[in-house]
Amino acid sequence: MESSVKEKNAWDLFKNCEYGVVAVIDQDARPYSIPISPVVLDNNIYFHTSNKGKLK
Repeated sequence: MESSVKEKNAWDLFKNCEYGVVAVIDQDARPYSIPISPVVLDNNIYFHTSNKGKLK
């Protein structure tokens, strides 16, 4: 039961937030964050990011 509550909370968060940040580590083990705009459509989560930035 607890797992399904956590999953519902996660879906609610993505459905209601306007933006977020994904944090990763690059090849040199340095942290790097990417601002995103998530969209939920047909139980899929899509992320929109900027056309400019550090991504290669």
